[in-house]
Amino acid sequence: MKLLTNPPSIKRKIFLLGIFSSLIPLVIISIFSFIYFSNMEEKKALTTTTNFLNIVDWNIDNFLTDIESIGKILLGSTDIQEFLTQQNNDLYSIRRDTSDLIVNVANNKPYINSIYIGNESVEYTFKNHGTSRYSNNIYNQIKNTEIIEQIIDNKGKGILFESDEINLLRESNSITYGKVINDINKFNQIGILLISFDENVFEAMFDDLETTGSIIVTSNDSNIIYNKNPKLLADNQIFNMVTNLTSNGVKNYNINKETFVTNNKLNVSSGFKIISVIPYQEVINEATNVRDITLFLMILSFLIVLIFAYLITKKITKQLNLLAKITNKLEERKQKIQRVNFDVKDEIGKIGNRLIYLYNRNNDLLVQLYESKLKAKESELFILQSHINPHFLYNTLNSIYWMAEKYKIKPIADMALNMSDYYKMMLNNGHYITTIQDELLRVQRYFEIMNVRHANKLNLLFDIDSKILEKKILKLLVQPLVENAINHGLPMKEGNKNLTIEGYTKEDLIYIDVIDNGVGFDYQEMLISNKGYALKNINERIKLYYGQECGLFIESKKDQGTTARIIIRV
Repeated sequence: MKLLTNPPSIKRKIFLLGIFSSLIPLVIISIFSFIYFSNMEEKKALTTTTNFLNIVDWNIDNFLTDIESIGKILLGSTDIQEFLTQQNNDLYSIRRDTSDLIVNVANNKPYINSIYIGNESVEYTFKNHGTSRYSNNIYNQIKNTEIIEQIIDNKGKGILFESDEINLLRESNSITYGKVINDINKFNQIGILLISFDENVFEAMFDDLETTGSIIVTSNDSNIIYNKNPKLLADNQIFNMVTNLTSNGVKNYNINKETFVTNNKLNVSSGFKIISVIPYQEVINEATNVRDITLFLMILSFLIVLIFAYLITKKITKQLNLLAKITNKLEERKQKIQRVNFDVKDEIGKIGNRLIYLYNRNNDLLVQLYESKLKAKESELFILQSHINPHFLYNTLNSIYWMAEKYKIKPIADMALNMSDYYKMMLNNGHYITTIQDELLRVQRYFEIMNVRHANKLNLLFDIDSKILEKKILKLLVQPLVENAINHGLPMKEGNKNLTIEGYTKEDLIYIDVIDNGVGFDYQEMLISNKGYALKNINERIKLYYGQECGLFIESKKDQGTTARIIIRV
């Protein structure tokens, strides 16, 4: 039955398939896009506000690191150590050096309002601006406060606080950094360090941050330290919002019927809470714009798909028509298909050309199959004869051996026995696999027979690794190489005629070398001539059974001898 096609119908089906296969993903994408963009405001707020919070957190950490560095400079100063312990009798000079050091440090840091160092006996206060809240003996006025107790209990670490209990300047609502000063030699407490700075430091710190909302920093007791956009929310609204923010993350918060998207983070170093506040409408507007652009791009993509579906359908149906004609010819099976070529730029063209190639090759293989069947029949007859003749020869040679023994003709008896053993091993119970040991024993019997012919002028030496004797090998691989050496290499050799067989392993391969010191030959000429047929047959048998990396390798030079190497897999 021939393949019937209707090109217009196929074209229509492929076109519709292309449209629907493109339309379905676009519909799915559209549905998920609307679902995605409906929730995008929260994701957008999370990404934006998290970035802001991380920047603010990083700036605060850097600021605290800077304050810590100032503290280390002052605490490690020899002048301040001597000033607080009063080890130097020249108290005026030490006080002046201490003042110079503190002034130099403060002048490089304009955000510092004041610096205080002191204990019950001696103290010094530096003011960048404003007037002090305390009269003399500041230490005695603040030593019993809860803040000082926290500083002392913090075991040498600095703390940041905002408290009315300790505020060095009268006009400023400042944040203070406090730390215990220890003797650098004895490690005992010798005083207190207080560094106050104005809350306006956050204004300079976050002035470059651009946001439609506000960044708010509060203390651990919810007092507002910094508000980037005071017009957005009042202080009481911020306080109520911070009080209700019980966990980190994005949260919608309603104030006076207006929704704000909030996110907050705790600065571990200072204990300050950082809050980002963005009007919900600002987030929605941006998400809506992105959604509209995406919808436009999807519609544009659908139009482009229509055009490409038409062009691809036209190209595919052209190849399908040609493929239909080829399949009809394949069904007839009359002759090879020639002078038909597909366009190999697409898969159908490649399939068509491959189909033609396989069809033509299949015809060739059918011819070869018929020839192989004839050869197989001939081989069966040959195998039958090869089983009959060796048995007949083996029995005849045994009879000759016993007759020679009877009449005491030992050379004839030895030759008959060797030939009997040789043909017995040739049979190998009908198996084509033997052991290396049996193969070498067969070689030895053959050599002894042939050596009688050469008047015992040939010498045979075995150098075989005992580990390989029980390894399996194809039958009749070594004996033809010995036969080739005896018949062609050694007869014309003058003097000692030596033949050596070496066997060893290397990695996962077995090497068997048949080495003679005969006249040698040109290996290429041997392969071209009929005399090289046996060698080619051995090489092909090895490669067929053991793989292409194995085989027979010949090295021979005229008048220098020949080495025939068999390489097989263990």
